Amino acid sequence: MHVRHEKLFLWLKDVFPASRLYGPYDHGGRRYYQWMARGEFLERELVPLVASHFAHLDDYAAERFRSMCERYGLSQMAEGRATGAFNGVAAEESTAPGPRKRTHGKSAQNPRGPSSGAKRTPLG
Repeated sequence: MHVRHEKLFLWLKDVFPASRLYGPYDHGGRRYYQWMARGEFLERELVPLVASHFAHLDDYAAERFRSMCERYGLSQMAEGRATGAFNGVAAEESTAPGPRKRTHGKSAQNPRGPSSGAKRTPLG
């Protein structure tokens, strides 16, 4: 996204410290950032969160989310969270958890931080 959204990216990094922010980049007359989610953070936190609010996505974003889940084998994770995106349950009925505060990508489940075999998926 364009650098004019820098405050949004800084907020995302604060709320989701396991994510990564790259840039700003200059390419083709554009100046932009890239926000990235990978591995356990993507599978256990971000996919269920987005899936629980699937009904609020515009058609373009919904299709990109759905195709990303299929491409990276994430749909099984989303299906387990009872979402409108995958099994017809309304977003308000979802039990998917919200973001959890982490420190430097580490969690109680993974105290060493993100694994080296993390799935790499751009969300932009």
